Amino acid sequence: MVSFISKKIEGESNLGVNLRVAREKKGLSLDMAAVATGIGAKYLNAFEENDFSSLPQGIYRDKFLRRYSEFLGVEEKNILLFPLNEPSGVQEELYKLKIGKQSLLRKIKDFILNPAFLRNTAILALVFGCMAYLYFIGYNIVSPPSLAIISPSDDFVTNEFLVEVEGKTEEEAKVFINDKEIYCLQEGSFSEEIDLKKGINIVKISAKKKYSKEKAVYRKILVTGGEAVTMKYK
Repeated sequence: MVSFISKKIEGESNLGVNLRVAREKKGLSLDMAAVATGIGAKYLNAFEENDFSSLPQGIYRDKFLRRYSEFLGVEEKNILLFPLNEPSGVQEELYKLKIGKQSLLRKIKDFILNPAFLRNTAILALVFGCMAYLYFIGYNIVSPPSLAIISPSDDFVTNEFLVEVEGKTEEEAKVFINDKEIYCLQEGSFSEEIDLKKGINIVKISAKKKYSKEKAVYRKILVTGGEAVTMKYK
């Protein structure tokens, strides 16, 4: 806190006299001075009338006095500062918090609006966007295709040696039954009849894109009747 040197004029404080005289020399009314300084006219009048009880307390009172004296060009050494009580700890802390918050917000704003920051942010966003796109493309290339088997169901039981395998996969994927490629429609649908033998048959249905991993589904089929036949593909 800046201290003021006390001087006295007989009969009244120099504070109000010096401020009022300086304002009148500038040809300013209280309202004009209030607009110029951003301090309410009632506070400026209180300073000039030495009406200390009408003024804000603590730090705010000091700030108003300094601002008004600087505006009028009155040196601090020529001002008698009225007796001030030191602001309470609560007032002091609240003021410091307010100033600190304003300073932090201003620094954040300046940092965010800095052209270099905006440019670097845009570059990073572009780089991460490209990386995400390439990852997505690469993942689709190497990830196994979807494969849904419509029929037969698992643990299927039949007395027939001829069973139709029907399902759907992704476009451009090749379909295999027991590692032998079968015909697949362009949209990914397929249907193939296979020969089975009597007893338990484990059928592997798989799909694979050019660079992807294999997706495999297994079906266990029990054939209960007739003689065993050799498995073949149409």
